[in-house]
Amino acid sequence: MCSLELGLGCLAFALGVVLGPDPRNQIPSFFDWAGLAQGLGIGVVAGSVLAGGMLLAQWIPLEAIRTLNDRSTHQLMQLLRGLSIPQLIAVALTAGVGEEMLFRGWLMQFLTGDMAYCTQQEIFFGILASSLVFGFAHPMSVTYIILATLMGVILGTLYWYYDNLLVPIVAHWIYDAILMVWLTRFGKS
Repeated sequence: MCSLELGLGCLAFALGVVLGPDPRNQIPSFFDWAGLAQGLGIGVVAGSVLAGGMLLAQWIPLEAIRTLNDRSTHQLMQLLRGLSIPQLIAVALTAGVGEEMLFRGWLMQFLTGDMAYCTQQEIFFGILASSLVFGFAHPMSVTYIILATLMGVILGTLYWYYDNLLVPIVAHWIYDAILMVWLTRFGKS
């Protein structure tokens, strides 16, 4: 599972080299303390809020939510059963890095060009189009595709607003880590 997720990051890198833009250019360097602090701080808060919202959404009395919860619990438990908490955190980290490098770092930038010089319509198109691709890359159910697309819109907006790819990478990582740990430790099997 980690190999697949990291493979997405490698694909983003390769696409960036061949077609441009290079998603690594939107991640703060090791010496950019302000960019790193921004990415980590905002990412942790955003990911925690999103995970909390998803956990609360499980209590919404809609059949689509109940079906999604049952299906995701069953499918994810098959993949994650037996993993330790550090292993779950590692899987979440690779998903955050790989998926965000591809969908926000490369695809969104590829669609918009340099976001500093884009119109609001171009930004909107880039966020929406990359989010739809992200949603359809998570075909667990129609409801899950919709939720993943909405998550993509949020992550894309965070990326655009802060001009820092580390923000959605960390938010995605924290979101996945919280939900994976919660599901495997407290969810029904």
